[in-house]
Amino acid sequence: MKGCKYFRQSLTDYYVRSLKSKSDMQITDTQIHGLHLRYSASTGRKIFYLSYTLKYTRRQRNIRLGSYTDFSIKDIRYRALKYRQMVSDGRDPMQELQDETKRKEIELRNRKTVSELLDEFWDKYIVINKKRSSQRSDKGIIENSIRPALGKTFICELDLPKLIDFYNDIRKRTSASTANHHIALVSTFWNWCERYKYLPVNSNPCKLIEKGKNKKIEYAVLDEQGYRAFFNAVEQGINGQSKFNTRAFRAIKVIALTACRHSEITKLKKSELDLDNHRLNLEDSKTKAKKVPLSQLAIQELQKALEESPADSEYVFPALRQSTKVEESELDLRKPFAWVLQTAKLPYMRIHDLRHSFASFATDMGEDIHAIKEVLGHKYTTTTEIYTHMRDTRKIETANKVVNRIMFAQAA
Repeated sequence: MKGCKYFRQSLTDYYVRSLKSKSDMQITDTQIHGLHLRYSASTGRKIFYLSYTLKYTRRQRNIRLGSYTDFSIKDIRYRALKYRQMVSDGRDPMQELQDETKRKEIELRNRKTVSELLDEFWDKYIVINKKRSSQRSDKGIIENSIRPALGKTFICELDLPKLIDFYNDIRKRTSASTANHHIALVSTFWNWCERYKYLPVNSNPCKLIEKGKNKKIEYAVLDEQGYRAFFNAVEQGINGQSKFNTRAFRAIKVIALTACRHSEITKLKKSELDLDNHRLNLEDSKTKAKKVPLSQLAIQELQKALEESPADSEYVFPALRQSTKVEESELDLRKPFAWVLQTAKLPYMRIHDLRHSFASFATDMGEDIHAIKEVLGHKYTTTTEIYTHMRDTRKIETANKVVNRIMFAQAA
């Protein structure tokens, strides 16, 4: 230490207690080899250290024994002699202290329950990395399933058998698809625990769980006749021929004309409209910000929606009642959509099937898959291909064409 005075002295309580100086000092004890006191003139602190050399590697170490305000000279000498004996036995006192501290830290982390860590996981991962719709879904899974089943388990005791039982229980009560979503969230939670050192790295057992296959979704796709019946029913709703608010039916019509996702229309802000350039500039969709091209008919419906929307609302299709709850702050289309299907005498379908219908109809018209991808807002054409479904009548037409060609070749 620069400007420090070095000398040797028998360290006694009286000497150390009365020690004062305008200079920093390092005083080496004359009785125990390596024991020394460091005195700071600026703070008046008196700290004891023990210098030693490892028996086999000859590496030199300095271990802190403690402050004079916390220990007497007798205590310091006892600790110094104890450490010197350890060194004589070929041990490293500093390394053993560090290992013990690390062990206690790990033990303390391991005594945390899954429930405690779920709260931390929510604040440090879910809120930061996921959208509000995903947060709502994850909140339900955590509070209704993960916390009741695994919350009281210590994180160090969470293992593959417990997760298999959890997965199978969810699957029995719901479906393979729902259980897969649950275990996917548990897997994300486990990976987060690894990053925060609550669990060993690369220890995630979720990939070892034998997951059930999701049932193939049967999409309902509208053909020309179906579209005709559908839009006739929607117009009846817009004209007030149902008990539901007309705003919901106009929103349904816009979804059908734009192939947008349900939430992209119910959350559509007036600021996202760019009708002069025939597009929507969505700030936050499933695939993040995107531009949606608009047909002239879609623009006309959106202009009518703007006229009907309250001037003080930022949304094109605001909810019918104001609520602080996120799930109630969006226009609910479920019952009006069911009314449309019933009125049109159409089989059950989801609102999302309107996107599939749009894509399938465009494919039947011979539109380019890349153009359809842009309209739907997909990142990849492989996703768009999933959305295109050949109607049964088209399948029969194709089969007849091929067979007729085969028979013609045979006759020739």
